[in-house]
Amino acid sequence: MSSKFLTLENEVLKVRFDPKTGALVELVSQATRWRIIGRAKLGLSFGMVVPLPDRLNHRVFGEKQRLTRFALDPDGQRLTLTWQRPVSETGLTLDLTFTGIVALTEFGLEFTGEMANRTEHTVCTVAWPCVGEITPPGKDGRLDSYVAWSTDLCRKSLLPVFANDQGYWGADYPTQKAHTPHAAFVMAGNETQGLCVDHHHTQNQELVQFLFELKPGWRDSVSNRTPAGPTIGKEPVRVQLAVNHFTYAAPGKTAALTPIVLRPYVGTWHAGVDGYKRWRATWHKPAPTPDWCLAIHAWQQVQINSIAGEQRCRYADLDRHGRQCAKHGVEVIQLTGWTEHGQDGRMPSHDIDPRLGTREELRAAIARLHRLGVRTVLYEKMVYADVSTERYRRELDPLMVQDEFGNRAGHAGWAYFLPWHFADFNRRRLNWGCMHHPEWRRVCRDEYERSLDLDADGVLLDESCQRGSDDRMCFAPDHGHPVPAFNPQGDNLLMAELNAIAARQKRPQLICAEASHDLQTREYGMAYTRFGAGHVPLLRYIDPFYPIMMAVTGYDDREKINACLMFRYILSYEPLCFKGYLDDFPFTIAYGKKVDALRRRYQAQVWSAVFQDRVGATVTANGKPHPDYTVFRQPDSGRSTVVLVNHNSAKTLRAKVVIGRRAGPWLMATPEDPAARLVRGHVSVPPRSAALVLEA
Repeated sequence: MSSKFLTLENEVLKVRFDPKTGALVELVSQATRWRIIGRAKLGLSFGMVVPLPDRLNHRVFGEKQRLTRFALDPDGQRLTLTWQRPVSETGLTLDLTFTGIVALTEFGLEFTGEMANRTEHTVCTVAWPCVGEITPPGKDGRLDSYVAWSTDLCRKSLLPVFANDQGYWGADYPTQKAHTPHAAFVMAGNETQGLCVDHHHTQNQELVQFLFELKPGWRDSVSNRTPAGPTIGKEPVRVQLAVNHFTYAAPGKTAALTPIVLRPYVGTWHAGVDGYKRWRATWHKPAPTPDWCLAIHAWQQVQINSIAGEQRCRYADLDRHGRQCAKHGVEVIQLTGWTEHGQDGRMPSHDIDPRLGTREELRAAIARLHRLGVRTVLYEKMVYADVSTERYRRELDPLMVQDEFGNRAGHAGWAYFLPWHFADFNRRRLNWGCMHHPEWRRVCRDEYERSLDLDADGVLLDESCQRGSDDRMCFAPDHGHPVPAFNPQGDNLLMAELNAIAARQKRPQLICAEASHDLQTREYGMAYTRFGAGHVPLLRYIDPFYPIMMAVTGYDDREKINACLMFRYILSYEPLCFKGYLDDFPFTIAYGKKVDALRRRYQAQVWSAVFQDRVGATVTANGKPHPDYTVFRQPDSGRSTVVLVNHNSAKTLRAKVVIGRRAGPWLMATPEDPAARLVRGHVSVPPRSAALVLEA
C-alpha cells in the first residue's frame, strides 16, 4: 500500500483512493493505459440527498468529508471505507454512517455499500460510486454514452458535443440520465474502448439512476459544444458520472446498496456488452415459451375496435382475416381491441365488447381460426385503470400508485383518431396500478384467467415495461409494501403468478411483452417492438435466440423486412397501421414471404446460428465501410454467414466481404434467387434487397 493512496490492482484495473477523504482519484485500464480519471483533484466519493422540511435539495458531498476509517484486505483486492457523521452543504452534521465496499472481482470493480440513518430525516438517494472525470480514450477527444433501453442501444455524444436530456431550468449542468431496470448498464467510450457501468442485480430491489453531467457547462448553447481546453476560466472541464441509488431510508433505517460494477473494455460496444453477458450467464433462465414461438413464422396484428368506437370487425367475421392469413402463410393473429370499448378502453376490464358479439361467438371464431392453422394471441394490458369508470370510483382508486404527496400517478390517456384527441384533450385518463398491492394483482389475475376461457394461444401484455415516470415508485402507506416501493419489483410478483396460471393450462400459453428489457426475458416468452433508422439490436446481441417480433407497417416495406432478416426478428404484418387486411399491401407480404422462405432454406445458417451483429466480418463498398450487414456463426461448425443489405433504391451494391481473414470465394443467395451460387470477388446485391453470403 502506498502511503499516499489506497490502491486496488489486478490485470484489468488499477484503482486508487485518497486515504483522507475516500475519493476515487485514479482509474486506469491496464490493457491500454487509458487514464479514465485524468486529474486526481477531480476525484469524488459518495453523494447524498437528505431533504429538510424547508429545503428539499439538501446535499452531502463525500469528497468534502474525512474518512472515519478504512480497511484494505491483505490480498489488496477489497477496500472498506467508512464515513460517520458527515456535514451537509448547509453545515448540518448528520448522525448517519455510510460504509462503502469496493472489490476487484472476476467481473470488474464492484461497489456495494450500506447506509445507517440515525437522523430525523429520510435519506432519499445515495450516489455510489461517483466518477469525477471520464476522459476521452482517443486523441480525437470524442466520448460517447451508450445506454441500454429495452431492446435497443442508444448512443449519444458526451464530447466534444454534449447532448442534453434534462431541461436547463431544473438542472445546474447539461445532463444525460438512464434508469434501471430498462437500462441494466451504461457505457462511455469510443469505437475502440470504453468503460462499462453495470447494475449487477436481478430482483428490481431498488431504482438506480445513471447520471452523466457536463461541468461547468457548454462553451455555447447553440451547438452544445464543450470548451476546447481542460479548463474554461479557472473551472476544470469534465464529464462526470454519478450512480444514484434511491434508498428512501427513513429515520432509524439501514439501506443496503445493490452492486454496481465498473469495467473497462477494449473494442466496440460489443466488447462492453460481452462482460455483461458473462455475468448474465451466471443467473439467467429463459421464460417459458411454446415451441411454435421459437420457429420461423409470421404474425398479423389486427385492431378490431378502439376507444373511439370504430367496430371494424365483429367476432363472427374474423374468418376473413383468418383466411387471408392462411393464404399467405401467416400463422398468428394478435387480436387487438377485442375487449370492452376496444383498445385501451375501460381498463382493467378484459371482458368482451357486446357491440362486436358474444363471448361464445369470439370463442367459436378463435376455434375456427385454429382449424385454418392460425393461432390467436389476445392483446391485454395489466398496468392501468380508467379513472372515468364507475368501477374505478367504487373499488380501484385505493389500488393506484401514489406519490409522496398522496396524488395518484397516471397520464392523460392515449389518442385515437379523433381531432380532439390529437389536440390533447378529452382523452380517457389512466392511472397506474400498484403492482405491490395484492388486491391489484388479484384483479389482474382474474382478468387473465377469464380470457383463458376463450382458448387462445396466449396474450400480449402491452406496456409491460413502461414504468418510466411517476409510476416508478409507490408511496402509499396502506398498500402493505415498504414506503416507497419500486413498482417493477411488483411486476415480477405478478408475472410469477401469471406464469404459474399459464403452466396449468392444457394448451401451451405464450405471455408476450411489448418492448421487454433484458431482465424481463426470464418472465415473458417473447418481445414485440418497433424500430426505425439507426436501430442497434442490443437485446438480440445479448440473447441471440430470444423471440423478438417487429412491426412491419409500410405498403412496400422491403427496408424493414431486410432489417428483420439482418437482426433475426419475426415479422408482424400490420397493414393500415394494424387496422387492415393482409391483401391490402401485396408488395410487403410478397417480399416478406420470400425472406421467410429464404430463412427456412438456410435455417442452420441464420436462424439456429449465433447472432454476432457485425463482429467477425467486414464489408466495404467503393473502398468505404458498408454498415448494413450482420454476422451469424454456426455453433457446431464455426462457419459464418453475413446477411448483407442494400437499402439504396436505385443502385446495385457491389461489396467486398471479408469473414475473419478470408475474402472468399463465397456462396450467395437472395430472396429473389434463393439457390446458392458461387461468387468470387465482389458480391452484388440488387436495390432494396438482401443477400446471404455463406462460407463455402
